[in-house]
Amino acid sequence: MDAWDRTTAEFILDNNSSTVTALVSYVRETLQLLKFSDQSTIIRTCVAITEALDNALYHGNLELSSDLRKESGEAWEAAVAERRQLSPYKDRSIFVRAELSRKEVSVTIRDEGPGFDPSKLPDPTDPNNLECISGRGVFLVRTFMDEVRYNDKGNEITLVKRCGSSPDPIVQMRTPPLPGERPV
Repeated sequence: MDAWDRTTAEFILDNNSSTVTALVSYVRETLQLLKFSDQSTIIRTCVAITEALDNALYHGNLELSSDLRKESGEAWEAAVAERRQLSPYKDRSIFVRAELSRKEVSVTIRDEGPGFDPSKLPDPTDPNNLECISGRGVFLVRTFMDEVRYNDKGNEITLVKRCGSSPDPIVQMRTPPLPGERPV
């Protein structure tokens, strides 16, 4: 395995969370075999990939609103089950291209939903949003990855993580010191 330097794989997933779990397991195991980085960086990278895949599945292909989660878990589960049986939702796929190497992870995820404008997402760090059940996925993706790009339609995301760039996400979220203050 020491000679293995990189791999590229393409996947077409159905709208089932078990396929998301299987794909993320594949990525995690491959990164471990490639000795991409330390365990915590691999875990954060896989959390970001999971969040992006979940968004593609639930908000992209199934076109479910996060507001449903605010009502109850039962309402959310019922809506997921219903959409998986109805056209056009049941006929959509998630397309994934994963380029994994010892130096960089690049994962592109595209759904067949209508897309969205990421700049219009509410700020999950705003005090009014702190107790919301949803809305943190894109924030985690941006925090854990080195690069995040969307296509113009908003139905494709590319996540990039480079080896050796594993800043502590808590440190990233701190605000800079005020003038005259010493950094912590």
